[in-house]
Amino acid sequence: MKRKILLFPVLIIILINSCSSGTDPEEKKSLRDYTWTADTLTTDQSVQTLMRSIWASSSNDIYVCGHNNSGIGNIWHYNGHKWSYIDDIIRNDIGRLASLSNVHGTNENNVWLVGYNGVANTDKKNSFIVQYNGQKWVEHKIIYGSAINWVYAASVNDVWACGDDGITYHYNGSVWDIDTINVPVSGEAWFSLYSIVKVNNQVYCAGSRLEQGGFNKKNIFFKRENDNWVEVESYEENQGINWGTRLLVSTYKELYSIGSVGVHKWEGSQWLKVFSSQFPLTWMADIGENDVLITGGFGKIFHYNGADWKQFEQFENIDFIHSAVWRNDEEAFIVTLDLTGTPQTTIIWHGK
Repeated sequence: MKRKILLFPVLIIILINSCSSGTDPEEKKSLRDYTWTADTLTTDQSVQTLMRSIWASSSNDIYVCGHNNSGIGNIWHYNGHKWSYIDDIIRNDIGRLASLSNVHGTNENNVWLVGYNGVANTDKKNSFIVQYNGQKWVEHKIIYGSAINWVYAASVNDVWACGDDGITYHYNGSVWDIDTINVPVSGEAWFSLYSIVKVNNQVYCAGSRLEQGGFNKKNIFFKRENDNWVEVESYEENQGINWGTRLLVSTYKELYSIGSVGVHKWEGSQWLKVFSSQFPLTWMADIGENDVLITGGFGKIFHYNGADWKQFEQFENIDFIHSAVWRNDEEAFIVTLDLTGTPQTTIIWHGK
């Protein structure tokens, strides 16, 4: 009996030591310390493979889309191992002249792509909207010719899109409602909407009225109130550049605009500049407000870690346009247009 009593505290010590000897949780790696690899997207007979938009449900389910002059390679998908193009819906139903403008979704079974078939800002175009429902790609029939530039899926039954001529689209799960924001134009001027988002139950969109061949440009910011579009703010670019017409929603549900010289945050009644740049910017992806990655033209990429901004100079190249970025807690994917020669290709930088 005495031997059993002596062994008991020894067992307790062993158990305590075995519990305390476990490894501590690994500290999250900083984006600035990532190791980067590159994949090049191109197709046979292609002179241009230029992807401009990215969306992902996870790092094993990523879509990019854009333009490919060969008629294939407009849509690419990454399954966690390799990139493959999946253009059956385009080749069979849309047409070889199709150009994809934007991709967005809510999960792996609800992915939306928009674009146009033909030449933008002309009468020779047809807009289209396609959806991946988890089993196949389906074209949503819409009767309108204006190119569609943007899509935003708030949910399966709440999808917004916008495009040339001030056209907006809303899908409620069964039908599409088509509306028009009327902005006066004259002569050969035109008005286009470039982005639309929904954040905190409020829908916003932004676009530009272009005159004199695009040299005279007025940017306009709208919000939707009582089923009507209300102009909130506008400015003439020849009088100074302000907020941009690409609207993005952060992971913490704040509205941002990306533009020619900076990033602005919507404060409810005005735009507040949070980042300035001498170069055009294209996209923003964040993991909270203290971990932000911004991409732009001329190979510019910037990161904010809560203390300072740092440029990723290893990606700088005058012939690179970093057109979009997606990231999560552990990985990042940067979409880069490589315009250094022929063919022009898209590079996907994968960091982790």
